[in-house]
Amino acid sequence: MKQRLAIILSIFTIIFLNRADTPWAQAYFSPDDNVVQKFVSYIDDEQESIDIAIYTLTHQKIVKALINAHKRGIRVSIVIDEFSLTVNNGNPSIRSLLHADVPLYLFNPKIFYHGSTGNPQLFYNQQPFLSGYNGVSSWNQKEKLTPEQIRQLSIRPVLHHKFCIFGKNRDDAPLVWTGSFNFTFCATARNQENVLVIRDSIIINAFKNQFNIIKTKRASRLQPHAICKVQHDDYSCQLFFAPDEQALNYLIDIIDNEQESIKMAIYSISHHAVIEALIRAHNRGVKIEIVIDHGKKSIIANAGISVYQFASENYSTRAYENESTQQKENPSRRSLHAIMHNKFCIFSKNKKGRSLLWTGSINFTYFSTHLFQNNALVIDDPKIIGQFEGQFELIKNYRSKPYKKSCLKKIRKKFKNYFYKKSS
Repeated sequence: MKQRLAIILSIFTIIFLNRADTPWAQAYFSPDDNVVQKFVSYIDDEQESIDIAIYTLTHQKIVKALINAHKRGIRVSIVIDEFSLTVNNGNPSIRSLLHADVPLYLFNPKIFYHGSTGNPQLFYNQQPFLSGYNGVSSWNQKEKLTPEQIRQLSIRPVLHHKFCIFGKNRDDAPLVWTGSFNFTFCATARNQENVLVIRDSIIINAFKNQFNIIKTKRASRLQPHAICKVQHDDYSCQLFFAPDEQALNYLIDIIDNEQESIKMAIYSISHHAVIEALIRAHNRGVKIEIVIDHGKKSIIANAGISVYQFASENYSTRAYENESTQQKENPSRRSLHAIMHNKFCIFSKNKKGRSLLWTGSINFTYFSTHLFQNNALVIDDPKIIGQFEGQFELIKNYRSKPYKKSCLKKIRKKFKNYFYKKSS
């Protein structure tokens, strides 16, 4: 009996001494301490839950470790800023987490809790940043502004946190990882960054409370899949809503998986992530034809993609033939020109070798995919796809004209050579 008590006491003494020797906080510095490897090791050691609030998340090692933790039953929740959706061609890391069903939440800049009342205030608009407001010429003088004036400034609130809460980690204890370190390659290998790993229970609880406020009151869940799926013997259909269902990520994923050709009729295209995905597809040999009304045509055409400009003069409409005399006498109505307002893409050989049709109300612009309420359908019905393909050829061949590549580079080169010769 005495022997057993002695063994038990010695075990408790060892555990207590080990915990007593563990500091309440541990500092790491990047790039000197291989911070990403240390963070991945904490993820691998977690037994219960991981809650992350992070501005930028792109590092593949961290993403892989989080997916593995999710698969082994760890409760993972991640709140990100909108910036994380736009970096690296639409951020494949975020798409990987969504496809693995890791719970992701997007910080909503339209809801910002200001003051002690807790009432949501509109603190965001899409106008350019105003350096001065009501005679104030410098942002450094912002303390002179009233709260209402500050709210009206054109600033988008961001989720700039960089912390992670581990529920039950080393020594079966919770801890918080925080500091200046974003989960990116640059933060790991290039930037000067600092990290603190904290074990103090009071500080950890404060971080937990703040994370719950952000997650429940200031963010919305990102959905990895369509809100509605229909599967029949002859066809399947998926329905997406933007911006809540991240339809843009799915569109980029379809473009990246296309093997043969893309036919696109779109009113406006300016989103850099979509344009870059199309250029990647073109560079790997996918044949792309785009009929467009307006947008960044020159960037796409200069990449070698076939672009067609809708020509309203090539399209005669009978819209006014049966109108009333009063409408005919109104010159303002007759001055309206026709536009190419379609929004569809035809993918000839995509996932599992299927043809796909993308259509709906989404223009390929930042506003349309991130701010406006829109919908998209992805259909693999050959009959429907055939009808859209026929309409595309009609618009391309009879109602559009090839868009000429920009000669701006050639002009710049000529001027450069001219001035070089003149100076020499």
